[in-house]
Amino acid sequence: MLSGRFELRNREDEQELQSFLDALSILEASASDGRDGMVSLVETMEALPKIEKNFNRAKTTLAAELKTFVDNIDQTISIIARACRLGSSLIKRRPPG
Repeated sequence: MLSGRFELRNREDEQELQSFLDALSILEASASDGRDGMVSLVETMEALPKIEKNFNRAKTTLAAELKTFVDNIDQTISIIARACRLGSSLIKRRPPG
């Protein structure tokens, strides 16, 4: 589909693609919710007071790793959104019948 070589041969193909796009939309919403939770966790960790050297180092390292994870979630959301746009355009371009 992403290469542009995907064709909808009949109504059944269109329905299957729409079902897949619906699942991707649910995945996108879930990823967005998870991202919000991770961002909130990072903010909470960064707001923690300095307590002890090892704890401070651990919270800084974990916050950095979680920020990388959030970046990965952002990329996932972007790819899902692009796939949904491409799939929707295939459905719209399919001739009736």
